[in-house]
Amino acid sequence: MIEGKVNGYPVLDSKPPGAHPRAGYYINFQDPAGQPTASPLIVNGHEWTKIGWEGYDSKKGYGWSGPYIGDNTIMLYSYISDAPVDDLQRSVIYDDYGRTDTFNWDIENGKYTITVSIGWYNRTYSQQVVTIEGKKLFDVVATTPSQPYLTASVTVEVSDGNVTLEAGITDQYTMLNWMSIEPAN
Repeated sequence: MIEGKVNGYPVLDSKPPGAHPRAGYYINFQDPAGQPTASPLIVNGHEWTKIGWEGYDSKKGYGWSGPYIGDNTIMLYSYISDAPVDDLQRSVIYDDYGRTDTFNWDIENGKYTITVSIGWYNRTYSQQVVTIEGKKLFDVVATTPSQPYLTASVTVEVSDGNVTLEAGITDQYTMLNWMSIEPAN
């Protein structure tokens, strides 16, 4: 309410135009025009949506916000073709200035299990941070050539109509691969 008038969605129980229904969603963070090029991208029996550094769009129901979103000299992609893993972990997005960026996925309220993968084959990144709905999933953790990828899950209650992922901290890299969102009981 602004000056006694509704500014935004007129009914409290209405959904934003891009809200996704309660279901499982599988997101591969990658250059949408780059590798992997399979369309649709099917891995482990799931169809993965290819999402790059797109700014948040309420009509699509997802996107990024942060200090440099849209700057393709800072918001970067890589595909590690020789990594002995699947296409999901070969795909990497990262903020080259090492800042915190926020990804939102609009979705019906409820309990969800969110799983995220970070890392880069044969490299060391020692201070990676990922937060889901205010809960630290990775709290200043390292991936190394001996353990190039980490995957972790957290179950959260979504009450504001979107899953919020924050990646990165100042002056450090977080190498983000993929995220899944699955309804939890």
